[in-house]
Amino acid sequence: MPIGKVANYFEERGFGFIAPDDGSAHIFVHVSHIANADVLKKDQSVSFEYASDARTGKPRADRVRVI
Repeated sequence: MPIGKVANYFEERGFGFIAPDDGSAHIFVHVSHIANADVLKKDQSVSFEYASDARTGKPRADRVRVI
């Protein structure tokens, strides 16, 4: 499972972006794909899986877990 840090998270809007530790591009995360928390905080370490958004086809984070 890839690991990264929360780059930013907009609690009122329910989404944000994760900066993967491998230096790849930031990846979108939606509140509905967070497994063990209600919200994320900037600079939290998280593990996640890569998935593709069914509606847009763009990459997103799935099964996001605060570590």
